[in-house]
Amino acid sequence: MNRTRVAALSAAVVVVALLLFSSSLFVAAGSQTARAGKDVVMMRCNTTDADFTATGYQGNSGTPSKRSNSCSENISQLLKDGFVIQDIGHYDMEKAGYLVVTMTR
Repeated sequence: MNRTRVAALSAAVVVVALLLFSSSLFVAAGSQTARAGKDVVMMRCNTTDADFTATGYQGNSGTPSKRSNSCSENISQLLKDGFVIQDIGHYDMEKAGYLVVTMTR
């Protein structure tokens, strides 16, 4: 009777350990997937006019669409939506007076 009880307890401990281990693997895999799938928005802004207009706006499928023709308003709204400014650069070699803002969430 003692051996049966010890065997049953041992089996229960093994089952619980396997369930905990497998659930932690599931959570770890989900968190890695979430980090890999970022929302990215790139916006081209005209720096030569007083309105700081958005001349180009591109985002992946999970991002909000352009809400205004003003880069300032779009950046403000994206910041409220949880985006952060990843990079600001002068990437347009063809025309001077433009910059590209890259934002991620």
